[in-house]
Amino acid sequence: MTLERNSECILVADDDEGIRNMLFFLLTKMGHQVVLAENGEQAFELFTRESFSLVLTDLSMPEMNGFELAAKVKSMSPHTPIIMLTGSRIEDDKELGCVDHLLYKPFQLGDVHRTVEIALSGGFFRPPAEGGTEFQIQG
Repeated sequence: MTLERNSECILVADDDEGIRNMLFFLLTKMGHQVVLAENGEQAFELFTRESFSLVLTDLSMPEMNGFELAAKVKSMSPHTPIIMLTGSRIEDDKELGCVDHLLYKPFQLGDVHRTVEIALSGGFFRPPAEGGTEFQIQG
C-alpha cells in the first residue's frame, strides 16, 4: 500500500471503532491523510511499511498496548510525535516512556484538532533522550 503525500499522514491506533471513525472524520476534514489500525500490532506493521508524520494511539489495546507501540515507533523514528489517548490517569512521568503527549478521554474534537496542529508544527518536540511529559488540553 503506497500513499500519495499531499498532506501530513497520520496513523491512528484504537480498538474502539467509534473513536477510530471519529478521528478519521476529524483528521480528514483537517486535510490530513489518515490510516487506521485496530490494535498496536497492526499499527506497528503499518508503521514499518509507510511514513507517518504523527501517531495517535490508545493506551489499552489488544495485541500490543499503546506504550509498547510508542517504544517500537520511537526505536525506528525517534522524531515522530506520539500522542496517547487514554481514559486512565497517568500520575508518574516515568510511566510515559516514549509517549510525547497525553490527551485524556473524554475529549472534545477541538482538543484533538489543537493538539494535532501543535504536534505537526513541531510544537511538542522534545529530544528522544528525555522522558515523556504530560500534556493535557483544557477545553
